[in-house]
Order: sequence, then C-alpha cells, then structure tokens
Amino acid sequence: MASEIEQDTSNRTKEKAVKTIELIKSFTGELPKDFRLIADIQELIENTIHQRSLSTRGDECHLTTIATDDGSLFEKLSDWSTLPSVEKNNHKNFLEENYSPEDLQLAYDEYFARHGRIPALRDFRVFILQWQGRPRKNCLVEMQQKNIDLESDNSNLNLNQENFRLALDHAVHVSTEQQNQLQNLITDRVNLQRRFEQAIDTAEQLNTINVQHVTNNGLLQNECTRLIGENNQVNTRCNRLHQDNRRKDMQIVGLDKEIVQLIVQVAEKETNLKQKDTTIEHLTSQNEQQSTTIEQQGTTIEQKDTTIEHLTSQNKEKDGKIKDMKCMNKKLYSDLQEKQELCVEKDRQLKKQCLVIDELHVEMSATNERLANLEKGLEKKNKHISEQDKMISDLNDKVQSQDKVNQDLFEQLLELKNMLLTVNQRQEAAESNKKTSSS
Repeated sequence: MASEIEQDTSNRTKEKAVKTIELIKSFTGELPKDFRLIADIQELIENTIHQRSLSTRGDECHLTTIATDDGSLFEKLSDWSTLPSVEKNNHKNFLEENYSPEDLQLAYDEYFARHGRIPALRDFRVFILQWQGRPRKNCLVEMQQKNIDLESDNSNLNLNQENFRLALDHAVHVSTEQQNQLQNLITDRVNLQRRFEQAIDTAEQLNTINVQHVTNNGLLQNECTRLIGENNQVNTRCNRLHQDNRRKDMQIVGLDKEIVQLIVQVAEKETNLKQKDTTIEHLTSQNEQQSTTIEQQGTTIEQKDTTIEHLTSQNKEKDGKIKDMKCMNKKLYSDLQEKQELCVEKDRQLKKQCLVIDELHVEMSATNERLANLEKGLEKKNKHISEQDKMISDLNDKVQSQDKVNQDLFEQLLELKNMLLTVNQRQEAAESNKKTSSS
C-alpha cells in the first residue's frame, strides 16, 4: 500500500512538472533552462491564495473558489508524505465520509487565510470540525454545532482507539519476541546447566585421579628415598671394599718384595750349594788329608743348616700368611658376589619401579607436569644406578684380576716350595755323602 502511494505521488509530481514546463513554454515560447525555474514556479503557484468572491443574497452568504480534486488537496498537506499509510487512510476516509470535496477545499482555503501556512493533517481535521464558516450548509449549522463536540470526541476516541490498537499490536509483537527470547534463554540456561554439571563431574573425576596420583607419587617418593639410602649404603660398602682392596694390594706388594728377597736368598743358596758340591767333591778326594778342614766345614754346614731351617720356618710362616690372604680373598669375593646379587635384585626392583613409573607417567602426562619432573629425576637415578652397576662390575673385574694375581703368587710359592724341597733333598744328599765319606 505504501509503495502504491509513493508511486502515485511520484506520478503526480511528474505531471505537475510537465504542466509547469508547458505553462512556461506557452508564455515564453522556450523551454526552461534548469529545474530550479520549474521548482520556483511550482512553489509560487501552490502558495498563491485562491481568489474568493463573496456575494450577499438576503441573509445567506455564498463563497466560491477554484475547484480542485480531493487527491490534490490531501497531497497539499504539509505532513502527508511522512505519515504512515494506516493513519492516512483513516483520516481520508473520515473526511470523505463526512464532508464534500467543496467543503474540504473551502476549509483548506480558510485555514490558509487565517494562519498563513499549509495545514497538517490532524490540524486540518480539528480545524474542519471546529469550523463554522460553511455557507453551502447553513441549514445544518445548528446541527453541526451541536455535533461538533461529539464528532471531535468521536474523532479523538477513534484516534485513541487506533493508537491504542497500534500500541497493542506493537506490545503483542514485542511480548511474542520477548517470549521467544525468554524461551531461547531458558533452553540456553538448561544447556549451560547440563554443561556445567558435566564439567563438575569431569572435575571431580580429575580430582580423584589427581588424589590417586598424589598418593602414588608419595609412595614412589618414599620408595625412591629408601632406594637412595640403600644405594648410599652400597656406595659406602663399595668404598670400604676399595679401601680393603687397596690394603690388600699394599700387602701383596709387600709379599712380592719378600718373595723377591726369598728368590734372591734361594739363588744365593743354590750358588752356595754348588760351591759346596764342588768343595764336597774336592773334600772327598782329599778326605784323609784335610779332616781338620772337614770338621770346620761341618761346623759351617751345621750353621748353614740352622740358617736353612730358619729360612724354611720363615717360608712356612709366609705360606700360612699366603693361605690366610687367600681365605681373606675368598671371603671378600663371596661378599662381593653377595653384594652383586643384592645389587642385581635392587636393579630388578628399580627396573620394576621404573616400569611402574613409566605407566603412571603415561596416565598422568596430560594432567600433571610434576610427574614429568619426577620421571626425569628417576631417569637420572637410573643412570646413577647404572653407573654404580658399572662400578660394581669394574670392582668384580678387579677382584677377578686380583684372584688371578693371587693364583700366580700361589703358583710362584709352589714353585719356591718345590725349589726349597729340591734344595733340601740336595742338602740331605750332601749330608748322606758326607756321612758315607766320613765313615
């Protein structure tokens, strides 16, 4: 409806512009130069007061004016183009039902003559309801005067009813929109409540998991502290074993020196025995002539026998010491094996703990960063334990090498014993030879 009215008004403005152009051309014989001239002439024609001729016939007064159509009259109103279509139709229908086009034109001209301006729609309606200067309907003046108030009240009531209906429609529309918004808000609130409850459930689950992880972390930390204490004890034991091995190395060095001295003494004894053999052979040939020298040599031989016995006793004591050292080495080796077994068991336990820690780390990698730090610490401790295992393996290698050295020493001692036995056998043979020669 509004588009039709706008199209009608645009058509009317075009018709007016064409008529003004024809008017200008009829007077001047030329077309207008620009649109401003057309607009000025249209404004001049529209604002010109209509001529009125007043004639008196007896008591009646007759008013004549230029006749115009009703459409052009309503379009002349100042606020006609800005009003809504509903209000336009209501006012137009009311005025057309109650007044003729001539009365509307006369009221329009009277309003312009009194106020000097183009009326608005509502002002024109109020003015025509209160206007009493309509000469064509003098017979109805008294009735209209009586009905003016009723009509004004009815018009006001109609306006109020129309405004109330529009306001009511607007309120109903607003209330429906508000109800829709409220329903949407309620659904959103329900969804948010569900999400909030789900978030609370997940948070509670995460809290329980975190509590379990914290307890497991406490147990693991206690286990790690216990293992660290045991590792410290193993380190102290290893240090003690290192010190014992150093002491044994010092003792073995001393024994090596004593064995070298014994070897030197045995070599000297062998040379002496060789010399004795030569002297005994020489003495056997000259036994009768050198009896006195033989007695002296017998005394010297007795002295040498005492020294040999003393050396054999010393060798026996050294053999006992070597046996004791060997027993000590065996005990130390057994202790090292037991400690190695303990270390292996602890290594297994640590590997199991590492597996448990890895599983816990896989479970808690997404929620707790502290376990990552603890896993790094455990990896460092595992590296430290592996280094300790390497140290223990090195100690075992050293013990094995020490056992080899002890075996070599034992073999050397056996060789020395065999050499001493051969020396004793030679001495016994020499003594037997002396006895036979003396006899």
